[in-house]
Amino acid sequence: MADDENAPATKKDLAAVERSVSAQMHALEDRVSGKMHALEERLSEQMRDMQTAVLKAFLPWQQGVKIQFRELEINTGK
Repeated sequence: MADDENAPATKKDLAAVERSVSAQMHALEDRVSGKMHALEERLSEQMRDMQTAVLKAFLPWQQGVKIQFRELEINTGK
């Protein structure tokens, strides 16, 4: 059977193309979904790291304020 580029496409030809495109689209969707999930995981980890950094940065300040309040309570007798 010779491949004639000018021959009309049959319903069978169109169904084969549809199956091929559909399979390729599903594969692409799977790859994109996997990459999006990996990106989401990396971003979540980075956000947790940022939260930890912010909390650690405020710890010395919080301790200083706590000492000041204790001194204030001692000085005011409460």
